[in-house]
Amino acid sequence: EACCDCTEEEDGTGCSANPECDQIVCPLDSWCCNNQWDYICANGANNICNAADYWSWESNYDDYDYSWYDDSYYPGDSGTDGSCCDCTGESYGPGCNAVCDNEVCPLDSYCCNNQWDSICA
Repeated sequence: EACCDCTEEEDGTGCSANPECDQIVCPLDSWCCNNQWDYICANGANNICNAADYWSWESNYDDYDYSWYDDSYYPGDSGTDGSCCDCTGESYGPGCNAVCDNEVCPLDSYCCNNQWDSICA
């Protein structure tokens, strides 16, 4: 539970309670480690913490509602398909591949609910 201790705003940079969370959140939002651990950083940490129980590459996708995906993309039966290295460009549809969706979408649901934009990439 790398980020469960980091769900509150702090005056300083990074999460003082658990620096391991910095390694997860700060590459996605450098403000958190360069300026202040604000409510956006704390919310990202909370999303990671809440997702920890089911967030793994071994997930059974049949247990989740993927009705928001268009017909051209479905994460498939295996949570080990793909890599985030395959997801560095924008696309018009939601999601990219099962592995990268597991990494990015708990932090930014827009990426899997709407469009894989430049922020997701």
